[in-house]
Amino acid sequence: MSEEIMEDVTETHGKADLFKRAVAITIDSIIAMIITNLLANIIPFLGWILGGLIGGAYFLVRDGMNLEALDGQSVGKKIMKLRVTGAVEPIDYVTSIKRNITLGFVYLLYPLMIIPIAGWLILMAGAFVQLLVTIVEIYKVVTDPEGKRIGDGIAETLVVEAE
Repeated sequence: MSEEIMEDVTETHGKADLFKRAVAITIDSIIAMIITNLLANIIPFLGWILGGLIGGAYFLVRDGMNLEALDGQSVGKKIMKLRVTGAVEPIDYVTSIKRNITLGFVYLLYPLMIIPIAGWLILMAGAFVQLLVTIVEIYKVVTDPEGKRIGDGIAETLVVEAE
């Protein structure tokens, strides 16, 4: 999406409230963690693989799930009345993955939990990298005039207040 169009969208809808964005991603993260941990605790051994993949898939595609009840929003964004807008309307799965990979790649490491010691160490290292990336993403959201984070730049998207 061109910069001019992004500016028009921001002027029309306004920069999304930071508190609402924080609550929305917290809700979506809790959903992904519940999926991951529920499967990990119900299904011995393979639960970490399935949980990580399914929980991670939810987190990555959450903005592209065009379910009628969600009106093209993630559960957290729907509750907080936010919307992701971009060059593709409504946001599709590929755009959602591009947008969310910076905040959700650690979920894809969960299947490594089945490898004793080495898998856990890789997951811990991935979690540390995820923490650093998340700090940068928060900095970008707070300091960018349009509230764009790195993932928004990659996917050419913008979070705005829903109408």
